[in-house]
Amino acid sequence: LQPRIPGAIHFPHASGTNRRENLVRAKASSGQKCHRCRASVNCIRPEQGDRIAAEKIPTEHTLVERWFDQVNASAHLKPHHVTWCPDYEPYYFDQLRKRSRTWFLFRDEYLFVWRNVLVAEIPQPGHATYLFAKPENLDDFLERYAKLTREDIRRNRGNLAAALGFVGRVVRGRRKKRWLADVLKQAGEKADYIEAFD
Repeated sequence: LQPRIPGAIHFPHASGTNRRENLVRAKASSGQKCHRCRASVNCIRPEQGDRIAAEKIPTEHTLVERWFDQVNASAHLKPHHVTWCPDYEPYYFDQLRKRSRTWFLFRDEYLFVWRNVLVAEIPQPGHATYLFAKPENLDDFLERYAKLTREDIRRNRGNLAAALGFVGRVVRGRRKKRWLADVLKQAGEKADYIEAFD
């Protein structure tokens, strides 16, 4: 896959480069480094010329689609490819995305807005799915969420997780459909019989 994106998205540079502001660092996960074939979302909004960084703020997928359209990117390039890691599991992403009203790219995560909840997901082995009560003000939630880490939320540091409406997390095991059934249950959604059982 070779997207045709002249200058709008900065791809990772080799280690030791002096262009640190555009560097996407590989992160350790599951005992090995994730060598990202992803683009940094240090993108330029062509219509305004200002930088947007999904490493710092959640970026709605429709904005990424517009960037792709404006630079004539390949139709095969999808918004989630911008932050996708080789060891990400498509099943988790696809199940959450197809139920969402909209979704955002943020750091290594995807944030999905459902009818009753907001779901934060890193579709990678060793991570849990985090659920929050659907916020009254989505922009305010995203701004506050961007200042926290998953560790802050898990430990409820400074009562910030409670303030964000943290409902709980679903730890993934080997049974994907069991994970989905647990997520749907915490989200107050009904699981289809076929979805709930392996």
